[in-house]
Amino acid sequence: MSSSKMILLSSSDENIFSVEEAVALKFNYLVIDYYDGDTVIPLPSVSSKILTMVIEYCRRHVENKPNMLDDLKAFDANFVKVDKRTLFDLILAAKYLKIWSLLDLTCQTLAETIDGMTLEMVYKAFNIKCYLPDEEEEPWAFM
Repeated sequence: MSSSKMILLSSSDENIFSVEEAVALKFNYLVIDYYDGDTVIPLPSVSSKILTMVIEYCRRHVENKPNMLDDLKAFDANFVKVDKRTLFDLILAAKYLKIWSLLDLTCQTLAETIDGMTLEMVYKAFNIKCYLPDEEEEPWAFM
């Protein structure tokens, strides 16, 4: 991949990432037009672990060519084979950075994960505590 400039990004844990402009353009959150090349753009809502994954995802999607569609589908399917915490963090990062294809992929994965589960099963699987009294829980859950 050839790009004229590199973009510097800082994760929430203050690690610096140098990313090709074409990859950074996938982050709809960023305005690259006026980037001076020296400024580090802070991403306070994204950890190094998740930013590394997001950059890898974006890089693969930038490099994609029409004849590589099957490879990209396989990459995406493998990319979301992560633990629940990482999946949630990827969803939050995709929303924050406005990477719509990644948000679609991660939300679809979450939806497939909970498909067919009862409310109690979802609570247990994702370690969610319901703070509503029992008599209020059921109507609230299905609104």
